Parts: sequence; structure tokens; C-alpha cells
Amino acid sequence: MVSPTDSDPPLDVLFLPYYDDNPYQQELRAALNDQHVTVRTGNHEAPLPLLQSVVGDRPDVLHLHWAHSLFVMHNKLVTLVLGLRLLFELTVCKLMGVPIVWTVHNTLDHERRHPLIELTVRRVVARLCDGFITHGEHAREEVIDVYDISRTDASRVAVVPHGNYIGSYPDDVSRREAREALSLPDDATVYLHFGNIRPYKGVTRLVETFGEMDDPDSHLLLAGRPPTNPEDRARLFGLCERTDRVHTNFGFVPDDEIQHYFAASDAVVLPFERVLTSGSAVLAMSFGRPVVAPRMGCLPDTLSEKNDLLYDPDDPEGLRRQMQRVRDEDLSAVGSSNRIRAIQNDWGTAAERTYAVYCAAERGVADVAVAADRASAATEVGTVSGEV
Repeated sequence: MVSPTDSDPPLDVLFLPYYDDNPYQQELRAALNDQHVTVRTGNHEAPLPLLQSVVGDRPDVLHLHWAHSLFVMHNKLVTLVLGLRLLFELTVCKLMGVPIVWTVHNTLDHERRHPLIELTVRRVVARLCDGFITHGEHAREEVIDVYDISRTDASRVAVVPHGNYIGSYPDDVSRREAREALSLPDDATVYLHFGNIRPYKGVTRLVETFGEMDDPDSHLLLAGRPPTNPEDRARLFGLCERTDRVHTNFGFVPDDEIQHYFAASDAVVLPFERVLTSGSAVLAMSFGRPVVAPRMGCLPDTLSEKNDLLYDPDDPEGLRRQMQRVRDEDLSAVGSSNRIRAIQNDWGTAAERTYAVYCAAERGVADVAVAADRASAATEVGTVSGEV
């Protein structure tokens, strides 16, 4: 395993883009600091976001995250021009000898605004990268396939499990207290969808499916900002108003109130129409909740094997069937198993594997994936137990 020592100079890594309010980047940045990595950030809205941060102050590694935010806009021509700008800047970085590592959070922009342009740009970006990070084996295979990465270059695609959010938010409210605060019946089966509502998340379908279920003791809880499109928003609001068993908080949820929604729920439902990586699933696991979701992207690798609530996304009855199964499952056991899996995927381990990817990319090692695997193999793994 490649590991830092006190005598080694800190590895200087540039994160782009970087969002101050993104818990994923905050947690990873803090954990990398313990690996002797100094993470600095740039302004992804600058005229030349990469070169502004690289020229004159060359980092040891450039770490790309949500690449679409550097070029995908509503206007098609602007997207094309900014896509060419990104390729130009990355080419200059390569000529300067800056290794490029890309964490692929999603294969395309969720809204699919200009998919052909975006995919073309992303495939060229992939050819300029020295290493890739994905959050699961299924996601790794999808990235290799979508970006047309050759089997020879596939060794540059590593798997680094998504770190958990245990301790990122308060988690000390009881189920009874949470349900009282949200005016939910104590004996009801409560399904939760938490997070900003966007078309690809399938929330409208979730509300329709819930309405078709003949179960007066079930309640659906939606929390998050509503759709930005007026028509989508009106349709969702209309569906929610058809029954008093759909409870909504269409707005921002403060960090100290997030726990109420998870503590009050029996299961979290994430009916994605498409997904590669899901921070929402990791958040649900961190709160010890079962997850109903389609079998796609990183989800089969992320969730516990006991979370037998995934469904075939091509099965029109899959979502309803698995939601109904929730009532017959040992939810405490499933939730506990998910939380244990989350505990195992701690940020320290994620940082060790990420550091190994950085070092492999910096040295020009072709098999980045093996370097990341060796980092995990060198970490002593104990049995995780305890109450959830």
C-alpha cells in the first residue's frame, strides 16, 4: 500500500468543482487531510476555471467531480463552446504534466439537457484522465461501457465506496418524538422520500404508486425542494392533495431537522428513473433505514445484502410490489444491516483508497484499480457490531 509519512511533503490536490455546502466533498476533504493531502478549491464559474487554478500554482493532482457543471448549460451552443473550453483546459493540464483523476458521480447530467454533446465531451475527457473513481462495481462497469473505455484502459477505473454520513447530522430523536413532531400516526407504516425533487428521481410516479396501494394504515412523507418546472410542480402538488395520507414539506430542511424525517420513517423509497451514485441511499443507510429502489447503478453494491427491496427498473409493478413487501419485512434487521454496511464504508477508508489512486495517477501507474484495492487490503478490517 502507498501510504504517506510525516517526512513526505503534502500532496497538493485541486478539487473542481467544489461546493461548500456539499457534505460528500466536506467529509472527503477532511479525511484526505489525515492522509497528508492538502485539498484546495477553485472557482468553477471563472472564465477559465481549471487554468486559473493550475497555471502559476501547479497542483500535484487535478481531481474532477461533477464534470457537467463545468460545461452543460440550458443553451445548446453555450454547452458546446464550454465543452470545447473544458477539453482545451484539460489538454493544457496534461501538457503541464498534471495528473487528472475523475470521480464519476453520474454518467450524464441528470436532466439530459444536451445528451449527445455531453456524452461526446465526456468520452474525450475520459481519454485525458489518468485515473477514475466510481462508488461500486456495477457503476464501474457502467462507466467503462458508456464512455467506451477500452479493456486495457479499464484498469484505470477504481472503486472507492461512498463514505457514510454517520455523525454528519444529529441523530438522537426517538421514533415517537419524530412522529409527534411531524403529526404522523404512531402505528402507521411510513414511507419517506427525502431530498430535492427532480424529474429523474421519479417522485411523481412514487405518489401515483402510493395512491394505488390499498392500505389505509400507510403514509407517505415527502421532504425537499419541489420541482422547478411549473408544470411538474403543479402535477405533483395535485397528486399529493388527493389523499390526506401524503405529508409534504416542500422546502429546505435544516440539518438539525433531517433526523426527524428518517426517525419517523419505516423505509426510504428512492424510485430513480436513472442513477449511478446515490448519496440519498447512503444517508438512509447512515440513519439505519431500509431502502426501496431500482436495481441500477451503485445501489446493488452499496446497500446491504439483507436489503432485499430492490426491483427491476423495467418491471412496471416492481416499485409497488416492493413497497408492499415493506409491511412484511423485519425492518429493524434490514435497517441495522444497512447501518453496519454504512459504518464499514467510513471516510478514512475512502480517503486511503483515494490517496492510492492519486499516487498511482501521479506515478503514471496503469493499474489504478489494483492500487486502490491494495490500499483496502492493507487496512485491518474488524467485525462491526453494536446496537443501531
